Amino acid sequence: MRLSVVRAQGSVRLSWPGWQSGYRIETSPDLSGRLWSSNGIRPTISNNQYNLTLPASQPAQFFRL
Repeated sequence: MRLSVVRAQGSVRLSWPGWQSGYRIETSPDLSGRLWSSNGIRPTISNNQYNLTLPASQPAQFFRL
């Protein structure tokens, strides 16, 4: 599945196909695998895409579904 990430004006917009339900976004400051956390924000659905906008508050931030 493809996760799209777009950065704009101090935020990051994540989107993925609307037919892929049951997923949640997890974030981490690095890829070590130890610090993944869920932000608890629910995505919206528009044009058959799940969309989630988060603040771009870290110099590096990684995402996974």
